[in-house]
Amino acid sequence: MSEAISVRRTAVEHLRIARLLEANGDVIAAICAYREVVREGSGAAASEALQRIAALARLH
Repeated sequence: MSEAISVRRTAVEHLRIARLLEANGDVIAAICAYREVVREGSGAAASEALQRIAALARLH
């Protein structure tokens, strides 16, 4: 159980980092951070990360 909580916290932290990178215009680093969220597999966070990757891909 604590492992699942740890995975969720890690995914949330990667999501926070990805948003900061995206806000600073570092698209490649943001996509890499979003991919880490997807790899963690945390439901809502992973869905959001996939949507952000798709949106960034359309912009660039």
